[in-house]
Amino acid sequence: MINHKATSLSILAGCLLCLSATFADSPSTHSDSVKAAQSAVALKGDFTTVEDGSSAVKTAVSAKDLKAAAALEGKQGVFTGTVVKVYIPESNSIVVLDFAKDYDTALTAVVQPDAYKVFPDLNKLNGKTIVITGPVTEFHGRPQVVLSVLSQIKVLAGKS
Repeated sequence: MINHKATSLSILAGCLLCLSATFADSPSTHSDSVKAAQSAVALKGDFTTVEDGSSAVKTAVSAKDLKAAAALEGKQGVFTGTVVKVYIPESNSIVVLDFAKDYDTALTAVVQPDAYKVFPDLNKLNGKTIVITGPVTEFHGRPQVVLSVLSQIKVLAGKS
């Protein structure tokens, strides 16, 4: 006597196994659009510190001085400010360091996914006063600095 229920379950299990093998090799549009989190690929260790009285700090422009930052567009700039938010969208497509609660009122610093691995966990900068250096560009009418190497970020010693 044939057990039809057991046979049906075996066929169904075989079909599911076949389907899972087929789709395991096919690219997923969802996983392709979501990048690895910066914290997952971050460099081990900490950011370099700089003393408050150093020349880099003395010559730095406040990250909240949009007029001065805009005047440096297309040039190298040195800025200082306290990171009030590390913004990372669910897609992990960028990391944005905001220097003001209302991000429109200050310069932003951005890290693209191809540079994630050269920095320690950028979330460690939340609440820290930092000095950033780099080329000033314009994005949606506001100045920003694109960060791509570790030496572009220094944490003020003893400040947080």
